[in-house]
Amino acid sequence: VLGHPDRLKRLSVDIVEHYEKLVSNKPNITQKAMVVCADRQLAYSVYNQILNIRPDWGVAKKAQDESVLTKDELYNSTKIPKLNMVATRDPDDDKALYELLGTKEHRKNLDKLFKNPKSNFSVAIVVDMWITGFDVPELAAMYIDKPLQKHTLIQTISRVNRKAEGKEQGLVVDYIGIKEDMLQAIHKYGKEQDSPIKEIEIAFSVFKNKLATIDKLLHGFNANKFFNGEPLERLMCLNLASEFVQASKDLTTRFMQISRELKGAYEICSPSGRLTDDEIMQAQFYLAIRSIIYKQTNGIAPDAEIMNSVVEKMVQDAITCTGIENIVNAGKPQDIFSDEILDEALSTKLPITKFNALMMLLKKAISQYGKVNKVKAIEFDERLKLVVARYNERDKLVFTSEVVADFINGLSDEIIKIFSDLESDKVSFADLGITFEEKAFYDILVKVRDTHGFKYENDKCLVLAKEIKKLIDDKSQYADWAMREDIKNQLNQDLTVLLYKSGYPPEWDDEIFEKVMEQAQNFKKWEK
Repeated sequence: VLGHPDRLKRLSVDIVEHYEKLVSNKPNITQKAMVVCADRQLAYSVYNQILNIRPDWGVAKKAQDESVLTKDELYNSTKIPKLNMVATRDPDDDKALYELLGTKEHRKNLDKLFKNPKSNFSVAIVVDMWITGFDVPELAAMYIDKPLQKHTLIQTISRVNRKAEGKEQGLVVDYIGIKEDMLQAIHKYGKEQDSPIKEIEIAFSVFKNKLATIDKLLHGFNANKFFNGEPLERLMCLNLASEFVQASKDLTTRFMQISRELKGAYEICSPSGRLTDDEIMQAQFYLAIRSIIYKQTNGIAPDAEIMNSVVEKMVQDAITCTGIENIVNAGKPQDIFSDEILDEALSTKLPITKFNALMMLLKKAISQYGKVNKVKAIEFDERLKLVVARYNERDKLVFTSEVVADFINGLSDEIIKIFSDLESDKVSFADLGITFEEKAFYDILVKVRDTHGFKYENDKCLVLAKEIKKLIDDKSQYADWAMREDIKNQLNQDLTVLLYKSGYPPEWDDEIFEKVMEQAQNFKKWEK
């Protein structure tokens, strides 16, 4: 029965289709597979059937994608087919099988290459070898077409439970009917609560529940263009969906929470092949929205690794067409403060997307400014927090979507004003007749003066800031000055004398020394 040609053909087609679908769900993660057959002749038949379906799996290469290899890796890598059969050979084997199985040295080489995440060897067909005591963290799927029992069964299915990057659990695909034997073996050799069958059924229940919940949550949004539209319409639909979700703080919070739970269930259910195409597309749509919102607000898209390659590219294109990608990647001060980057943010027509872009841009600008003027950076950050707090209270607006859009556009204008003030403050040292770093000390003196409410003219603050800068330069000529207590104590004394002679403040305050030291260390850290 196991060797019937029609059955072997259907088995091989199913393995190929399932494995390719599994890999496409996480295109950037290494996922290897093992096919366990009942005997060598059956294994050889499956090997040939798979090659008939996918001849390219028999072509020797150094890697699935050789462009990802470094020069050293490319030079030292071994060419090998994607599909290999691993078993001992017998003198009575026909010539083709005998040569395929190779020598003991050949099998050792296969062992090494299958354990190499970058090797082209991705699918192993085995009988008795490698099913016990063989650890490959990247082994994501095991296709079992061999009766197994008790400890051998536990050992075999345990080959896929090792964790690797992007992999929390592996998948066992049962073609022979090992369910009852597996449950008995788990009961005897595992923990009482262990039940992968039960867990995956729970995951299916959770998946369907969360999918239905998000369907209701987004009931007012027309997603037809995503499923049936032209490429550009599909991208725009994703961006409009992210706007819809973020129109309300409560809706955003609920969507991100439920979609996170959907993601967890989807990761377990998707490789099983039990989800319908409609369920997969619906889940991918919601995960794509989640990824766009993350990218807009945090600069990362953590869900990309569980989306198929088509939807992942759509997310990237959707983000790119709004200009968010360039804003997220702007890391250098000259990029952040450039007119091109700001214009890109302002050109975005979607109000919430524009607000998120401007907010992220301003956060980066404040962070950069904080490296040279911490006091002023804190002031600008406090102003930004007030705007964000108002944005988070948008649920109180019980008006039309147009009114909400006007409200958010108004908040974007406030962010632009803060950004403009920050730019002006950044270059204001020239008008004061002092250097960039002297301006940071000047701001400390003014801040402490205004906070404590004592009189001290701005001109005198300018003179004192220059003197503090000289004092700091003198002490910081030693590379480890900030770590040496003797230098810090001397600086404390010299600074105390300088401030006392300058009449600032009327009474000594440790806050002055602490802020000056903090600014000096901060500036020197980022000076280069």
